[in-house]
Amino acid sequence: MGITISKTSEAAFARATFRLAKGSIRFSYKDYLALEILQEPNSMANFILLELLTADDLCQLFERIKYNITVQPHAETLAPEIFMAEYRQTLANQTIDKHLSTIHIFRDIAADPTTATSKALAEYGISVEMIDRTIEKFTDIEVGFQSLIQSPYPTQENAVSEIISA
Repeated sequence: MGITISKTSEAAFARATFRLAKGSIRFSYKDYLALEILQEPNSMANFILLELLTADDLCQLFERIKYNITVQPHAETLAPEIFMAEYRQTLANQTIDKHLSTIHIFRDIAADPTTATSKALAEYGISVEMIDRTIEKFTDIEVGFQSLIQSPYPTQENAVSEIISA
């Protein structure tokens, strides 16, 4: 049996790809995906990060990632559609679980030292090892759980258009 990808993860990939392509953005793709994941009210990434940060700090982390993208954008060579499809497949191939959720994606982005996301997490003292330990605490949570948290982000916020207009 193959890897299943959560609906929340699929939605984040789709929105990030659409917004990057629509905005003709050719930089920091992984960070835009991280922002989409953080805007998901039911994401496992939010649930895990709220174990490490307060809700206010999580909102500030979101803003810090956006700021870091504008200060030090990471140039991309592929079109967003191609990059996201390849990245999604790479993550699916690398996962040891049978399910790929937002926290797996967010963790991979956080592990990449070139991303604005990893730099913003470091500013809050959050390491990949801390994320891994927190994930391990919740390994008994069933896949497809209903939201245990409410995202601190307004769902109508469009991070991409805010960055473009900055």
